[in-house]
Amino acid sequence: SLQPNTQRNGYFIYSGIITAPFAGTGLYFDYAPVPMTQTWTDSIKTPVAVPEYPSATYMTGINIDALGQNIAANEYYELNNSKWSDLGTYLGADVNINLMGFGVIINRQAIERDPAQTMVNFPIRYADSLQETTTSTFTMTVSGTFNGIPINGPIDISTTTTVVSKNIAYGIMDLNGYTDSLEVVVQQYTTNTTTEISSTDFLINTVLDIALTQLGIDNNQTISNTTHRFWAKNKGLVMTREGNGMAFVRTGL
Repeated sequence: SLQPNTQRNGYFIYSGIITAPFAGTGLYFDYAPVPMTQTWTDSIKTPVAVPEYPSATYMTGINIDALGQNIAANEYYELNNSKWSDLGTYLGADVNINLMGFGVIINRQAIERDPAQTMVNFPIRYADSLQETTTSTFTMTVSGTFNGIPINGPIDISTTTTVVSKNIAYGIMDLNGYTDSLEVVVQQYTTNTTTEISSTDFLINTVLDIALTQLGIDNNQTISNTTHRFWAKNKGLVMTREGNGMAFVRTGL
């Protein structure tokens, strides 16, 4: 259901309508009365070959002209019979921007997840679980003056993501867009992501904490997010409820 060069269609459900599901078996999820508030369409793309992601089977992302330059950012995925994995991001063009008075250069680069972040293991079975930790690093160059001090050098943004996933529920779901009842397993997917901002440049690293405090940015902050995915037998992923309460339904499966 995620083959390259195929179009996906569906609709959004606004936050607060679909509540986080209970755990257990023999459950009934009645979402048939929920209206299709806004439809969406996107495409699965054949991955552009880059050496960092030789096993990628598809990618999603953007390639647009904005601010007088090309901005290309794609997320690379691997999908096979045993798992669905997020391999990482590839920035396909250099970008130069001005951010709060500082010149920022973001070079073409791969932001690889090490190891690849597992989204789900197949086959999908009730009560199955997974736990793993993955890391990635993104580098940019900044130049400018901070408190009268000229700076010019690299900044590294490193993330450590811990995944805790468990298939918590099993039951029947009626969903707007499908005429038949669906036999579903609900996957509860929680990520805890810690971001560290640092620099190999001594001067930048010295003033970094002061600058981040003035910008209201907490270094080494951990952000938690829990997503619920509804996997339907013989169809695949039919609905995803994001941590903010918004849900995305895929139709036509």
